[in-house]
Amino acid sequence: MAKQTGIVLFTGKLENQVGYRRNGNYFIRAMAQTVRQTSATRRSAREFGMASQKGRLIRHAISPLLDMIPDNTCVNRLNKALIKAGNNRLQDLEGFRFNRYTPVSQFFCRQPQLTPAGSWDIPAQELLPQGSATHLHLTAIAVRISFLQRRIISSRTSTVTIDLHKPFNGTILDNHLRGNGALLHVLQIITSEDGAILANRRNSAADIMHVVPAITGKQKIAKTLTASTVPDQVHVTST
Repeated sequence: MAKQTGIVLFTGKLENQVGYRRNGNYFIRAMAQTVRQTSATRRSAREFGMASQKGRLIRHAISPLLDMIPDNTCVNRLNKALIKAGNNRLQDLEGFRFNRYTPVSQFFCRQPQLTPAGSWDIPAQELLPQGSATHLHLTAIAVRISFLQRRIISSRTSTVTIDLHKPFNGTILDNHLRGNGALLHVLQIITSEDGAILANRRNSAADIMHVVPAITGKQKIAKTLTASTVPDQVHVTST
């Protein structure tokens, strides 16, 4: 480490040297020629890389089906959640919000339930007021992803519009999606006022509600590697 004494002082890299400031003084040091990695740092790098790949697949599968833009922390938060989940606890993603400011649960007194048949049952209830909103637009999204093959297999959406000025007698959204790969169920809610979508981040939500991991047995893996059992990416829209 040496102190900079010239007329022009700098911080940052300059060829094989690094300038920096400490307590009001400028110093310079040589850049390290090699970077030593411990087993812990190598493991962390692998975990981050795997989480980033999975996060990219999830975003590419779900984001085009959303009618809202995820907040600017979504990428980092999703990667962090995937690192924490590891390879064996994909269900830990349940509750992840694409809009961190508002959960789906905010819009209901009686929460939506996923039936064994793959349909979302939203019970009859007195819906909570949402400011100036006159309608709720509820979209159920299901996607199947093969993390082994790094591909999106299929997706499906079902949408219903709810008039907040009328009694809500409940509804069912059929979002069953057959096939291989991990299955992620997302519920999205956006609000509108007399036909105009409300863009405030407090007026929209999109949460991963349910996750079914892919079967990882040797027999299942062998099957998913055959072209006949993994179709081209398919999207089905229903209302």
